Amino acid sequence: MEEIIRQIGHIYRSLEFISNTEFKSMGLGNNLYAYLVRIVEQPGIIAGQLAIEMRADKTTVSRSIKKLIAMQFIEVRYETDNKKEKHLFATEAGAVQYQHIIAEHQYSDRQLIAGLEPNEIATLKRLLHQLDVNSYDEWQSVRNGKERNYD
Repeated sequence: MEEIIRQIGHIYRSLEFISNTEFKSMGLGNNLYAYLVRIVEQPGIIAGQLAIEMRADKTTVSRSIKKLIAMQFIEVRYETDNKKEKHLFATEAGAVQYQHIIAEHQYSDRQLIAGLEPNEIATLKRLLHQLDVNSYDEWQSVRNGKERNYD
């Protein structure tokens, strides 16, 4: 069973290394590209929801948001009646970078599924979705302070 986690880890680390290397020249290394993608695809997302989407802690998300603002890839807009709620939007420069990132993601998707039949791709999508649901439940549980029982 541990082989599943190991293989998922191999795939994740390979893709993370490639993306961080390719996007470093854009200033989007250290997974900043992933935050930008979520913000472009969900205009107006708030930091708390972004933390859930990224499966990250709020401090990490806050640092990433500050970096993206400093690079002028995103901007913050506040609610008129609630100044604490920051809505995040991509700037024109962020939208331009997003196009490059998505092209890389699409290329990587094609490389990963090369040699798979359409029915295998559909099965893979279904199984990955279930793994995502399962991991999210575990992440939420630990995030909320629960200890897992390994027995």
